Amino acid sequence: MCIFLEIYSPFGVQLALIISASILFISILISLFAIYKLMTQSIIEYSTRIFLILSLLFVIYHQVSFLSLRVLTFVQIHLEICTNVISNCQFFMQGNLIGNAGLSFIQVSMSIDRILHLSFKNTYQKYRQFPGIFFVILTLFLSIYTYCYVIQDDELKEETKTCGELPTKSYGNYTNVLKFTFYLAIVDMFTDLIVLKLSMINEKKQRQLYSVTERFEAQAALKSTQTIMTISTIQFLSQILYTALFFILTYLIENFEGFTFLMINILGYPVPYTNTLHAVLIIHSLNRIKNQRLENIKSMTTQKQSSDEYMSKLKMHLVICNTVVSKCKLMIQGNLIGNSGLSLVQVAMSIERIIHIIFRKKYEKFKTIPGIIMTITTIYGAISVYSFIIGDNPFTDTVTTCTYLPMKTYPRYTQVLFFTFWLSISNLIVDGLILRQNQKHEKLQRNMYSVTKRFEATTSLKCTQAIMVISLVNVLSQILYSVLYFIIVFFIPDGTSFIFIFVNTLGYPVPYTSTLHACLIIYSLNRMRNQRRATIQSLTNQKQTFDDYIRNIKSAWA
Repeated sequence: MCIFLEIYSPFGVQLALIISASILFISILISLFAIYKLMTQSIIEYSTRIFLILSLLFVIYHQVSFLSLRVLTFVQIHLEICTNVISNCQFFMQGNLIGNAGLSFIQVSMSIDRILHLSFKNTYQKYRQFPGIFFVILTLFLSIYTYCYVIQDDELKEETKTCGELPTKSYGNYTNVLKFTFYLAIVDMFTDLIVLKLSMINEKKQRQLYSVTERFEAQAALKSTQTIMTISTIQFLSQILYTALFFILTYLIENFEGFTFLMINILGYPVPYTNTLHAVLIIHSLNRIKNQRLENIKSMTTQKQSSDEYMSKLKMHLVICNTVVSKCKLMIQGNLIGNSGLSLVQVAMSIERIIHIIFRKKYEKFKTIPGIIMTITTIYGAISVYSFIIGDNPFTDTVTTCTYLPMKTYPRYTQVLFFTFWLSISNLIVDGLILRQNQKHEKLQRNMYSVTKRFEATTSLKCTQAIMVISLVNVLSQILYSVLYFIIVFFIPDGTSFIFIFVNTLGYPVPYTSTLHACLIIYSLNRMRNQRRATIQSLTNQKQTFDDYIRNIKSAWA
């Protein structure tokens, strides 16, 4: 049996293919329904509708190509076809490259369109369809050019096991495109934040005007910008996850077993899920904007309220809705001590690895003492971070939800957030250097005559690899959490808006990364146990004479 049929024949892999195909099919139906809603409802601006329809067409193109890949894989399995000429896979490659690139470029086009709307409001209203048509043509051209750029050095004549693989010569260009779209998503994210803030300022100014028309137009523009901002956030997170997954699978592929690699590649690929969420958010935003628009029209045409009535209602709202922040003390302690403790324990593990490398013999003699010292230091450091942030705050503020911190603590919390963010990145770099040093040491010990030293070197390397993967998850968590924090604090001050509730409830990444943290520890322990048994069996069964040892040394130095 060929390798392809052997790795794809297990029931678990085929079940994963069925689940993935079902998700893709449902996503296509949802995207088609979203296009129907956009074409039949004119509740958002014309150019924004054009961009959203084009983005959904890119989504459908991508999902259809991946669905065809899943079907083609099933056909290969049941017809027992081991290889395929990669030129037959062009439809999938086009859907993957053009679809992903198109979604990135359409986000930039929507941001530029928003900037034009804010800068040249009167002219924009007069020629509103032309910017949309121009940027649609430009986006299509750049998306097709991206595909041509990636495969320009490849004749597409080599054989491949599955159409999920890119041509060998195209990986360099594909990596360049991936880095470019990743940085483009970051720039676009910050641009959208600025545009959203400007739209909020403009809407606040127009709210004071007597003209109902101008107030209504300002609110409509703000809702369109908020919709774009939400979709841009999803696209940004998708780029982070996809880029991280690509480089994990590329550079750490040897650390994954065949079944694990396939499950990550089939079910862990984030783009189908974010594309589905993209369509769902568009449908939800359309319904929400429609309802708010009806409420605004009704409010603007029937509102008769004096300033005294308004102030009395506002006071009643504060009495009913707000709670004293002192009641939220347990949640605040769990948030601050838990998050800072996770960052500090990563640093402690890295320091422990460094001590193990520098003082190998003494470490084996006193190996429990460094762990105890680091544990006590980490606990003290986490509690100190909480004390530093809270300080002498009296906990007398009133907040709408316990996710808020006391008002006076925000500057210190921001400082700690910046510090832990850069600490995590620095720690990841240090872990990479430690992993490299352990690999060199394990390679050196592999040819030594002492079985014990070879076993210890292999065990140390596996332990460092596990720490490296957990550290990578911690860095991704810090990046996501920092981005989310600054979005909420500086650009979504309205605690009752949909974006705030959605991001604060489902978008908070720490529960997901903490769960992944525990799962990775369990997986690493099981994997290290199995590898340790295999190593022991290999070393005990291996019979090596002194002449064999000398011959291995000579071949290593040759």
